[in-house]
Amino acid sequence: MSLDVFQDYLDRLDFDFEVDSENDAIDIMTETKSGTEYAVTLIAGNRVYSLFVSPLVVPGESCDTGKLHQKLLELSEQLTYVKLSLDADGDIKIAAQGFTRLDAFGQFRRRLEALTAAIDEHGADLAALAGGDLFSGE
Repeated sequence: MSLDVFQDYLDRLDFDFEVDSENDAIDIMTETKSGTEYAVTLIAGNRVYSLFVSPLVVPGESCDTGKLHQKLLELSEQLTYVKLSLDADGDIKIAAQGFTRLDAFGQFRRRLEALTAAIDEHGADLAALAGGDLFSGE
């Protein structure tokens, strides 16, 4: 899948971004409402694309893993388009997935906005619950 359509979408949304052609990826530069900069990575596959931030939070040693899992499941059920999970390294990952053959500009925009809004609304609370810092792995 070509990244051209996503570059066009990001230009229309006025986002700064960097293309990684080798990995069929785009790093989208954005920031929280409080001004903390971070990158959302877009990976384009054959049939789907994913938008994600990982790690959103690296859990600390004092983390109550059971409570964290419960909160991630609750938020994943509540949020439209957005899912939270622990990645292979045990870090909190936030992601949204779309279907490239079906997604138009508005659908892509809604997924990106849902992802960034979820970070603004829940990121600090998740970091506190996990005993870590927001974007601490970057």
